[in-house]
Amino acid sequence: MWAKFIIQKILILCFALSIVGCDNDHLEVIRADAHTFCEIHNPTNWKSYSENNSIEHLDQELSKRIESSLKTHEMKSVVAELSNIQFFKELYPAAKEKITALIQSEWNCEYYKMFYSITFTNEAYLPVTPAKDVSLEIRILDDHRLVLGNREALIAETNFRSVVGNITNTENLIVVTIETGVSESTVENILQELQSLKVANVRLVYL
Repeated sequence: MWAKFIIQKILILCFALSIVGCDNDHLEVIRADAHTFCEIHNPTNWKSYSENNSIEHLDQELSKRIESSLKTHEMKSVVAELSNIQFFKELYPAAKEKITALIQSEWNCEYYKMFYSITFTNEAYLPVTPAKDVSLEIRILDDHRLVLGNREALIAETNFRSVVGNITNTENLIVVTIETGVSESTVENILQELQSLKVANVRLVYL
């Protein structure tokens, strides 16, 4: 009887250890997925991608690479959650928090951070841009007024979709000039509108 009891204990212990081993193995697969997800955004992996392709095409290609590369439903669920975030500045902090919790160790990915970022450039360092390369100039005068092209408008009443939406090639450059004193929230609201319109190339100039 004691022998039977000891054997049962050993079997239970072995079964429990095998579950722990499986959990650890699966965690390593998830961590590998997190690394893969980061590497997908590595610029060197996009060298063959044509600059002439649209943002929509880029989004489709990115989704295909993610779907075909990730192995775990846990990482795919995180990616699905990130797709619901609209504003680019929120993406990296959200991804870092979610993936760090998932893999139970710190996740840092400069590739992902750069992939979804707009570079803020001081006017003093801004190279001369040929007028033909600029699709639209937006000048933010204060928290209530801006100039679109050559027309002044109230920010609250400005319909970006009717103005910026007329630009057929969203790859072209849009220059946003920001007067001194304009709040960051005003700038972010305008950038969010441009983001929703899938404008790819935005240059910010602070005066």
